[in-house]
Amino acid sequence: MTLSIFQTSLEHTRRRYVRYPVKGAVEISHDGQRVGFGSLVDISKGGLGLTCDTPLTVGQTYVFRTSTGIVRKGRVVHCVGLTRYGVEFKSLAEA
Repeated sequence: MTLSIFQTSLEHTRRRYVRYPVKGAVEISHDGQRVGFGSLVDISKGGLGLTCDTPLTVGQTYVFRTSTGIVRKGRVVHCVGLTRYGVEFKSLAEA
């Protein structure tokens, strides 16, 4: 249990933005074409975490449209397992 708390604390201090747990649907598109749907896991000022059964490509930029109306362009920066993805939002100047 101590190791788990330490790892969580260490991850939190490494992150630039605080993550907030969230549930909701997200539509994913690329080049104007819908490629799939996913479920939000968390969101921050800098990105989001989601699960998605549609394979996404690490390094690829997609448009993410949440059920709450947030629409942001973001790059998939990592994948855990086959369905859990981390996305870094592009800057507003790049969006």
